[in-house]
Amino acid sequence: MKKLNNKGFAISTMLYGILTMIILILMLLLNIMRSSYNKENIATSDITYYMNKCISKQVSLENCYKKYDANPAHPYSCRDEYEAYISCIGSDVQISGAGGKLAVLSRLITDNSDSSNSGLIVDSTNSTSTSKRYIYTGANPNNYVKFGNKNARILALESDGTVKIVITDNINAAFDKVSSSSSSGSQKWKSSTLYNTFKSKYNSMDYTSKLAKGNFYTGAIYDTYSTKEAITSVRQESIEDNFGLVSLEDYFKASGNITSASNKCDLSATGSGSVKTAMTNCSKNNWLNGGSSSCYWTVTGYNGVTNISSFTASGVTARAATVSCNSQIVVYLKDGIMTNATADGSQSNPYVIN
Repeated sequence: MKKLNNKGFAISTMLYGILTMIILILMLLLNIMRSSYNKENIATSDITYYMNKCISKQVSLENCYKKYDANPAHPYSCRDEYEAYISCIGSDVQISGAGGKLAVLSRLITDNSDSSNSGLIVDSTNSTSTSKRYIYTGANPNNYVKFGNKNARILALESDGTVKIVITDNINAAFDKVSSSSSSGSQKWKSSTLYNTFKSKYNSMDYTSKLAKGNFYTGAIYDTYSTKEAITSVRQESIEDNFGLVSLEDYFKASGNITSASNKCDLSATGSGSVKTAMTNCSKNNWLNGGSSSCYWTVTGYNGVTNISSFTASGVTARAATVSCNSQIVVYLKDGIMTNATADGSQSNPYVIN
């Protein structure tokens, strides 16, 4: 009987031990489940908080959209509501190399226009009271951009909110290695050697998802034209594309002499042949020269499309398309694109896009 009792005691002790282990394991599992549940609750609370934080701004933006038939994405339709919403949902996003909060680039450009060094003015020949286009003029305006690992400068803030930039990597090449008999400026450009070089360059670029197609004006000018006629003629032909080249209009409008009293780059001059005066006067105080005496191509034909308008710091001249000059690719940033909110567009504090 004593042996039996000892055996029963051993079995009972073993069962109690197993039961204790099971209870401990269950308690551990319950603690793990409780911890997981708490974390899920915290995550859910965080999501709910950020959704509620921005929902009122989203509603304000959607209500504003209903008032406009035009594309609501660019900040000219609902720019305050748009920026408030984008800033809210992207407030914790950092731009590499910049840091800090984000802002809509087009809005920041106009906000910075009060700076004495901004160089930003309204493009009077392509603006109305309700739709304004802005351009940068002068020897060194605050129009610097860091686009990925590329240096660029802003040519224009378009009325649709896109931003036209020129990437300042020089390509020294002939406009066209073989002189062609094109009938139009657009045909001349799209069949040129330089166009195909630019196409390869564009296809190898980073951050093309931030770029939009835009209009590139390819009309030719004649040196018998007035300046006003020449600018109108440049815009009589255009192509919509992912990339392009500066036009003679772009070059003229980069001159600070647009607003000067002496040696004026008078874009409204109507005298026959006055474009030749503009070819000299508009080369002064012009940031597109980049301080270089080298020649740069425009896309604008000169006295037809056999020769092409090129520029140096001394002025505009016609060159055979087979001659080598520098060139720089032009692209459009999408409307509503974000940048570092503290940028002022200066060389030391450029607008960063990446």
